[in-house]
Amino acid sequence: MRQKRTTQTSLLEPNAVDHPFAEDVERMSAFLDEHPEFADWVATDLARESVSDVGRQGLTHETVLR
Repeated sequence: MRQKRTTQTSLLEPNAVDHPFAEDVERMSAFLDEHPEFADWVATDLARESVSDVGRQGLTHETVLR
């Protein structure tokens, strides 16, 4: 069964990233953190009728979203 979320290490802390898109990524991450229902929508899209208990679990819903 897929996990819904795993805590991810921030790419922007503790060392600031010197990259043109760093601020954009930080804002997108904050927006996604404020709206956890988006991960629920991804979970619904990824849900399958029969999920096997053997084999690799796959990416979490949060990882697929981000």
